[in-house]
Amino acid sequence: IDQLPLWHWWLPGNDLVLTESNVADYRMTIKKNTGNIGFGVDSPSEKLEVNGNIKLSGMIKQENATNAPLTNGWINYGNSTINPQYYKDKEGMVHIEGHASHPIPIVAGEIFELPSGFRPSGNMRFLAPSSGGVSQVTINATTGKVSLDVGSSITWISLDGIGFRSN
Repeated sequence: IDQLPLWHWWLPGNDLVLTESNVADYRMTIKKNTGNIGFGVDSPSEKLEVNGNIKLSGMIKQENATNAPLTNGWINYGNSTINPQYYKDKEGMVHIEGHASHPIPIVAGEIFELPSGFRPSGNMRFLAPSSGGVSQVTINATTGKVSLDVGSSITWISLDGIGFRSN
């Protein structure tokens, strides 16, 4: 008795499709015109589209963080702390981390500026640990300026944990 193979490849419209014999599902599709790959999807719209759960061993790689261009006398804190930096994760969240210090006590002013694409959709305020206890950090959505605002006189600030969805 002849049996059909369990799996087979076919080329609808020059796409490459792996399917299970006698099953209507598209198990895997590679789109010729985009290179997009789909699992359980007949027309993937992203580089990888999965219809179902994903089990991942390892990690999703993020872009490297960019050192923040400190302004107005702010410098890297040092003492084995991370320099002020920012990055955007794969979900579009911007993360700011690191410690900055100022050689003279300061109450307010710009610390650095975020570039376009790394700014929030509206002005934001965050509380941040500092040499004065807790200080307020403001991010201007239009200019990208990250500033110390409404705080006591301080000589250092921690930007760890500041995060928001970018515009």
